[in-house]
Amino acid sequence: MHKYILLSFFSAVLAIAQPRLIVSGPATAYPGQTVDVVISISGAAPLSAVQWSQIPVAPFKPIQPAVPNKSVFCGSSLCLAVGSINGSFNATPMQDGPLQAVSYTVLATTPIGATLTLSTSGFGADPVGSEVAVSSTPLTITVTAHPFDKNGDGKVDSLDFDAAVTAWQGSQSKADAISLISLVVYLSRP
Repeated sequence: MHKYILLSFFSAVLAIAQPRLIVSGPATAYPGQTVDVVISISGAAPLSAVQWSQIPVAPFKPIQPAVPNKSVFCGSSLCLAVGSINGSFNATPMQDGPLQAVSYTVLATTPIGATLTLSTSGFGADPVGSEVAVSSTPLTITVTAHPFDKNGDGKVDSLDFDAAVTAWQGSQSKADAISLISLVVYLSRP
């Protein structure tokens, strides 16, 4: 009896599983930082094509779609992965994997401690053209202070250099020396 209940439970779980768009990237970023964000598909087996809304950022970096013989087309607000390569059409089932990569820049005025949610939505089609529901998992980024903002004023400048020098003079530790050198390299970039 227990075997049948367990089998029914797993059958029900499998029946409600659906393809999912997943937005992934770093969990933290600082104001002004540009981070790479990837939109992937999971549970793609029933799909031969998928459409999703773009994260409103620019520029996006096209990447090889998750399955051979699929192309990704993007307009101003939507993207589509579909079987069309050099005029050859196919309904090959998709595989799990990346669909699109974008560069997202946290606004320089974003307060420390703020959380940013990057999400997408979409739908898919099976090999006979029927619509398939696609859920999504967003990415939440917590805004943190820049690692070189030594005095916590939200900027990286000569005051942070002074604070780093003072810290190194007080400790003369290897960690403070590396931090100071890294800060100098950062401040000297164009």
